[in-house]
Amino acid sequence: MAQLKKDIGFKTLLLLTINAILGTGIFFLPALGALHSGPASILSWIIMSIVAIFISFYFAELVSMFPKAGGTYEFVKQSFGEVPSFLIGWISWVIANITTAMLIVGAVYYLLPGASFLVSLLVSVFFILLFNFINYRGIKQSSKMVMLFGISTISVVLLLSISGLFFIKTSNYTPFFVFPASTIFLTIFFIAETYFGWETTTFLAEEVKDAKRILPKTLIVATVIISILAILLTVVSLGVINWSTFSLEKAPLVSLAAVIFGNDIAKILSVIIFIPIIGTAAGWIVSSPRLLFAMARDNVFISDVKKIHPKYGTPHIAILLQTIMTILLTLVAFGNYTYLLSLLLPLVLIMYSVVLASVIKLRITKPKLKRYFRAPFGIIGPASLIVFFIYLSILWLQESNIIDIFLFAIGLILLGIPAYIIIKLQTDRKFIEKFFDRIGPIYNFYVLKLLIRSKHRNEAIEHANIDFNDIVLDYGCASGALTKKLSSIAKHVIAADISQGQLKRAIKKLKYNTPNITYIKTSRAAPFKRNMFDKIISIIALSYFINPRKELRKLYICLNPGGIASFLTIIAPTITTHPFLKHDNEIKTVFKEAGFRDIIVERKGRFVKYIYITAKK
Repeated sequence: MAQLKKDIGFKTLLLLTINAILGTGIFFLPALGALHSGPASILSWIIMSIVAIFISFYFAELVSMFPKAGGTYEFVKQSFGEVPSFLIGWISWVIANITTAMLIVGAVYYLLPGASFLVSLLVSVFFILLFNFINYRGIKQSSKMVMLFGISTISVVLLLSISGLFFIKTSNYTPFFVFPASTIFLTIFFIAETYFGWETTTFLAEEVKDAKRILPKTLIVATVIISILAILLTVVSLGVINWSTFSLEKAPLVSLAAVIFGNDIAKILSVIIFIPIIGTAAGWIVSSPRLLFAMARDNVFISDVKKIHPKYGTPHIAILLQTIMTILLTLVAFGNYTYLLSLLLPLVLIMYSVVLASVIKLRITKPKLKRYFRAPFGIIGPASLIVFFIYLSILWLQESNIIDIFLFAIGLILLGIPAYIIIKLQTDRKFIEKFFDRIGPIYNFYVLKLLIRSKHRNEAIEHANIDFNDIVLDYGCASGALTKKLSSIAKHVIAADISQGQLKRAIKKLKYNTPNITYIKTSRAAPFKRNMFDKIISIIALSYFINPRKELRKLYICLNPGGIASFLTIIAPTITTHPFLKHDNEIKTVFKEAGFRDIIVERKGRFVKYIYITAKK
């Protein structure tokens, strides 16, 4: 398998990390923080900075142990197994798309505050396509681009902060507590997004030189720098402009620049601020496809996503998928920065809580595993942060009356479960076996009664041209709906299925006293002897072949010369479908490669498409 290129060093990675983490938060959230707790929001920034530094410690420990492209997905996989890791990977994927959409919304707001929806959309799509194209061409070019954005982000923040020190009025800090002290913690919830983004750096782990040592150092140093910048900018902003005025500004740093430099310079600066914000979007666009690549490599995401471009060494299919999703979300998100922020925060807190739990689990279960960086307070620290996150979430739900957004966020998480099942049904034979063992009755009713009727099975039998002297293989017999019919017209029927549960249901339905039926559990694909069957019939099972070419080849081998194989599969809601089944020519190619001849493909139906495939040996 092709490998990702290791082209990123410490300086490049540091700027990439700063750029990815700062996001829109530093340009919008000081005002939002002031809205909730006034000048006392400065304390919120200080507390959150301390929390963020500790979180960076724990990310640093995990990435020093598992410097792989999956980042958060990889950490949870090593700690809790495949299913939890998929959910965290899925959440990370959703977060990445929401974040990128939010960044685009914020960036265009600074650049074109009065632009029409169509103009804003076209500008946004242009930048999405541009950055993804650069990303497609290689991480070296991508990292150079994002480095420039990182430098511009730091430069803008330092320019405003240092220049603003000379315009501070201490009277703007009084009274310091204009709201109850508890609002300081509610403010922490809303400003926390400024510090979130460690996972984007870990997604690049396989493209970093000496990642297990450089990544931990980078995460911690970047977080300290970001904390200093955020606190400094907030102190200056609230010192230069009274909190009550500053908190209502839609583009707060433009207002700050107007006081410091004048309106003309502020207008120019509003365009300049667009650069680091859109640059952060570029950072997410560069890193996020690496998560999909890692998940696909572990067979928990679409298999094509793990492909590496032979020339550029990039996960080009993952980049394409990311491009499409980002454009769609950007279209939906325009004008809803606050909504996107409120949707993002609970998802991030859930993800980080599970990642922190991974630190605890690994400290307990794998204490001797090599750690190139060991974080302080390895158990009590992460546990305390998880409790803190839960407290912030409860406080937010009580104060903000946006339970609908929280439920929508949970819905996005649950949406990943069907995707996981569909993917595993085409990639994991053991999963298929357990799946049909447990939900066989539901599946049998939906597929074998509602979708595939007797007339469909009879057509498949007719295509096989079964003779009374034939030995027939019913491959994927399920609950035996087809087996019973075959036993009445063939000499002997081998009813084979991957699921022990399905075989038991077939035996119960057909009774043990049917003399010409033999039941076989196929723990591996088509485990039969050469030239064993005169006819093969398979209903729907083709959709669940892990490797269609390999499994069809084995079926070809066990078929007698001149024998006929008859397949019926469907394209319908909730039914997995291999890409090759969508086109007749591709079906014929796959069957021909397996050795079959005289291949006939027939399609029927509209809402549910029935695909009949007949082939000879």
